[in-house]
Amino acid sequence: MAKRHMVISERLVQSLQLVAPGAALRDALDNIVRARTGALLVFADKGEVAPLISGGIRIDVELSPMILYELAKMDGAIILNRDGTRISHANVQLMPDPTIPSSETGTRHRTAERVAKQIDALVLSISAARDVVSLYIDGIRFVLEEIRVILVKANQALQTLEKYKSRLNQVSTSLSALEFEDAVTLYDVLSVVQRSEMMLRVAREIERYIIELGSEGRLIQMQLEELMVDVRDDRWAVIRDYLPDFADMSPDEVTAALGSLHAEDLLSLGKIGELLGYDPDVDALELHVSARGFRNASQDPPPAQGRDQQSGRRVRQARGHPERFEGGAGGHRGRRSGPRPRHQGRLSALARAQPPGALRLNAGLRGGPGRDGRPGGGTNEESGVFKVGDKVVYPHHGAGRILDICRRDVQGDLKEYMTIQILHNDMTVMVPIDAAERAGIRSVIDEVMVEEVVGVLRDDATLMPKNWNRRLKHNREKIKSGDIFELADVVRNLAIRDATKGLSTGEKQMFGRVKKILASELMYAKQMPQSDALEYLESLLSEICLRAECD
Repeated sequence: MAKRHMVISERLVQSLQLVAPGAALRDALDNIVRARTGALLVFADKGEVAPLISGGIRIDVELSPMILYELAKMDGAIILNRDGTRISHANVQLMPDPTIPSSETGTRHRTAERVAKQIDALVLSISAARDVVSLYIDGIRFVLEEIRVILVKANQALQTLEKYKSRLNQVSTSLSALEFEDAVTLYDVLSVVQRSEMMLRVAREIERYIIELGSEGRLIQMQLEELMVDVRDDRWAVIRDYLPDFADMSPDEVTAALGSLHAEDLLSLGKIGELLGYDPDVDALELHVSARGFRNASQDPPPAQGRDQQSGRRVRQARGHPERFEGGAGGHRGRRSGPRPRHQGRLSALARAQPPGALRLNAGLRGGPGRDGRPGGGTNEESGVFKVGDKVVYPHHGAGRILDICRRDVQGDLKEYMTIQILHNDMTVMVPIDAAERAGIRSVIDEVMVEEVVGVLRDDATLMPKNWNRRLKHNREKIKSGDIFELADVVRNLAIRDATKGLSTGEKQMFGRVKKILASELMYAKQMPQSDALEYLESLLSEICLRAECD
């Protein structure tokens, strides 16, 4: 039998609670250990243990620590009922089946193991020479350790848990920030799932220590509860958000499979991804994934800025920050402090061209024009500016229609959410109304502004960073702004680069996505079917690329 077990059966848990500090039986055990008399205690009903008893004294008294201590001074075993509240026999000789296999060498311990197996009961063996208390149940030998030793182990485990919690907070905050940019990769998701499972495994180990500590483990229990708040629920929400549609298992089945994953496999993000239903050979850093919105619906909106998971740099959520970019053969570095001059004034025209309902939505979200003529700087203070049926744009998903506006209880605080149906990718997302400004949600343009967008598409390409990773970040910043002209700028630049120099894997995914996002808005603006809008955009890009190749 193994001495210690990481996985504890329910019966062993009940047995440990029976002998935990603070229980009457534990007082008796401590007295017996200190007196070095040794003991053999069997917890079974009279009918079960009767065939194994030879001789002894038949008594029937309520358990008392001092009575049990005095009875242990005799050589024989002591029989108690299963819940350890009454003593039925003392000083008895136990005669279990000698053919039952036993790994013990001492007479008392070998007898204890065989009796536990034969009648399926809890048996305690206390060594007189070594002050060791051994529990035998369910084929397990579990050795009780001194309280001070368990406390040291529990405190060390808590320190480990605090480090894991800090790391989990980092990757969770990063995931939240990236979700609002729609820039999440599979790597970001798997990192959160991995760290959550690691925390849960350490927590289970601490829970075992708390059971053994009994009344001495109250402070450990309080610290554990504080560290583990919402960890299990958040992990389940992340799995539900990113479980692929083609997965064979439900979120509950995936969480159960994670719990049984070998410790070495838990260190492999590929194994975790495979459990979720993704191809084990997929590049997690390159695969872009989108959330279903369950996690964001169950928590407060993420902070305005987080950290990029890969680089550790700050990920900006606010607008108007200057951007550096590279261009030219000599790697010249330029600086931009706002939109290109040709965009100036277009947003004012955009506001004039909006239908009354859309203008009200834009004003409610943005609070009026900002310093550069763009809407910005305001907050949404009333939900009346949103209506079911309004057509809006979620920058990283595309144009859609508000299906519903409802209130949800989030940790005791009522928050308003709007449910947006994104038509082009058959997705439904939930967005907190008070986070709509930060998410860049705006009204769909009308047909008057389409010619302005087409004009941007037909302009010359602008400079982008040479490094593909920086280009991705550069373009993500432009997409998340929610500005239709910045989106058109990204689509044109990627189309021209694809035709002349080629795109990286990540840029190809971005190019395909932004074309659909732009086409989804053109679909509403020009009041045409989705397929016709995409075909219209492709024809424009073909014309632009042909001109770029000729140049």
